[in-house]
Amino acid sequence: MSKMLTTITLLCFSVAANADVYFCTPQGLSYLAPDDVTDIQYFNRDASENEIFIVDTEKGFRQERDDDYRGSCEIITDPIPWIGWVCNAVGERYQQETLLITDGRLFTYSHHFGVVTIAPTVTTFGGRCIKA
Repeated sequence: MSKMLTTITLLCFSVAANADVYFCTPQGLSYLAPDDVTDIQYFNRDASENEIFIVDTEKGFRQERDDDYRGSCEIITDPIPWIGWVCNAVGERYQQETLLITDGRLFTYSHHFGVVTIAPTVTTFGGRCIKA
């Protein structure tokens, strides 16, 4: 019985020790919106104005200005064993968010923003991550 408890404890600690933390800085962005959407301040930014994304593979991801992590992350294992992380979130703030970190520490983040008062848009950031 004690061997089983020891094994379970070691397995739990090894999983907790596998969490990775990344700081991802946007270097470029793009927008996709309907033709009639032209007067949104959000479109007048460049990538340097965007905050760093903080990814904790156990907690999810957030931007610097946010207090709470959102979504969940999992290792990408298909088609190649471990080519990076993918994090997804669905919530009130945005309909869908996805953040992908490749093995080469490049990342892309996109969100589909479509609420009743604003025409649906897709915003995508790309850049580099530093592993903490």
